Amino acid sequence: MRAAIIEAVLSTVRQDGLGDLTVRKIGTRLGVSPALVNYHFGSQALLIEEACIVADQRIEAAWSDWTQLICDTSLREGDFEACLFAAIRDLHCRLDREHALQWHALLRSIRAKAQMSAHAGQRAARIFWDRLLETAGVDKQLVAALRAFSHGVGFGYLVTGDQWKFDPWAHRLCGQFALRLQGRPVNLDGDNAFRQSAASWNMAPTAPQSMHPTHVKIINAAVDIILKDGAEAITHRSVATSAGVSLSSVTHFIKGKEELLKQAHDALFQRTRSRTDTIRADKKPPSIEAMANSMFSPDTIDWSFLKDLAGTFGAMLTASVQESSRSHVEGTFARFGDTSMDLLSRVAEEASGFGRLDAQIFSLCASNIWFVQLLEGMEPSDELLMQNRSDMKKLIEILCIPKL
Repeated sequence: MRAAIIEAVLSTVRQDGLGDLTVRKIGTRLGVSPALVNYHFGSQALLIEEACIVADQRIEAAWSDWTQLICDTSLREGDFEACLFAAIRDLHCRLDREHALQWHALLRSIRAKAQMSAHAGQRAARIFWDRLLETAGVDKQLVAALRAFSHGVGFGYLVTGDQWKFDPWAHRLCGQFALRLQGRPVNLDGDNAFRQSAASWNMAPTAPQSMHPTHVKIINAAVDIILKDGAEAITHRSVATSAGVSLSSVTHFIKGKEELLKQAHDALFQRTRSRTDTIRADKKPPSIEAMANSMFSPDTIDWSFLKDLAGTFGAMLTASVQESSRSHVEGTFARFGDTSMDLLSRVAEEASGFGRLDAQIFSLCASNIWFVQLLEGMEPSDELLMQNRSDMKKLIEILCIPKL
């Protein structure tokens, strides 16, 4: 029965996402009482945790299959780009919502300052990327950035929910990154094609509409709940309690739960974009090394921004299964590279070889290196932060190789 319950959780997540996952829904799916589900797992949180372990084991098996394929292959010139794209696309599309389940549990653990119990899939992934770089003759010091990049591209597949729509975007990113890792120059065609691909994506509004003060208070309370407990904790009653207003006030401004979630997601995406715009305007790193140091120094890390960013990632996964929020999810993801473009162009003026594709690559790596670290249950020690600074400095340097 435990195995059947786990499969029901994974199937539900694949079909409906995590937003409405409840013990009652799982019981209904299996034709058993919610009490029986709780008898086997104790609580919904423990059920999700164990489902996460099962998903992680399947991820481990998928990575192991790919590692064996790499071991049996001798990469020729040009094979590395294709292999990198195929590995990221096929793995993330094959894992589908099971991988989203693990991501969601990770983001919950960030909010709760807890640690994940399942890391086998991540260990297998580390072995795979290490072997891929070795086979391609690439400096293995960049394996951390490559793994973070893989998570970022995989996240794009998850939030768009459309492999064929995201494939051109991912293919250009993977091809550019593979060339950079090999120390080979790139031309401008990739940037032009990337801009055309980005233009086809839905863009979220650039400014929120004016609202009644009580309405604003309600939305801010909903955002706080998403950041603290996840979107599944959103109800009209919970928002009313958090905002300190009556239930009728909430229903007056926002009729249904779907609209409440949509407006909360919109506000969260706007908050994150506003924070990145502030960073873009304020930070003027004098050198590549200074920029890498500021990203991973205990004295300069903006922990509140990282918390908002983690909450945004979690909200994007939830919103991605809601068609009404699709444009905001895609628009937010498509703009991830904007801040990096402005920041890195300031430190790459002498090389003058930094482009839009490079900015997106850097943004994906920088945003996800923390999440890769947390997936492995590691605290950000001084030694680890120093290694991260070294990794990011080298990443910036290879992204600034002059173009043809």
